[in-house]
Amino acid sequence: MYSRVMKRCLIPLGIILILLLATCKKDSTEFQFDLSAPVESFQLDSIIVSFYCNGGEAIQKGQIPGNISAQFDKDFPGAYAEEWFFYNSVYGTRFEIDFSAYKALYMVDDENEVHLLAYLVKLQKSEIPPTIEAAVKDRYGSVWAITSAFEVETVYHILYELTIIHENDEIKVFFNENGGFLSSCPY
Repeated sequence: MYSRVMKRCLIPLGIILILLLATCKKDSTEFQFDLSAPVESFQLDSIIVSFYCNGGEAIQKGQIPGNISAQFDKDFPGAYAEEWFFYNSVYGTRFEIDFSAYKALYMVDDENEVHLLAYLVKLQKSEIPPTIEAAVKDRYGSVWAITSAFEVETVYHILYELTIIHENDEIKVFFNENGGFLSSCPY
């Protein structure tokens, strides 16, 4: 009798535990989308830096054109905690998927085609490439500490957006994948 009761209780509890662990697991999310840009590489870098240095105006999801909202939902299913911004014809968003932080930038061209210009994934300190860490030290010295890092994937190449701090000064810096300095701005 005891074993029948135990089986009836333990089997459902085991299933619940497995389901809970599966939903809490932080996995490496693979997205299925195409990055594109109606501009050249150097122009795209300038658009990205300008957007993140100027911050953009916070907007509600309902203010986003329907074609961008639909494309975002297709590109990043399961996204939550969305915050949207608009600056100079570019729509940007910060969001989370599976407890990981991301950003994305969209633009609509003259033919009303939506372009995912870039997507950014937040990096843990251990994931920052050594060349990027060295580039920060070479340019700013060892007294500056990296407090936040995003890998920026574009159709052309990878960039890095970093927030660095020294005492009361905090700045945002951008480097290419080889550690070449692109730009900086106050945070």
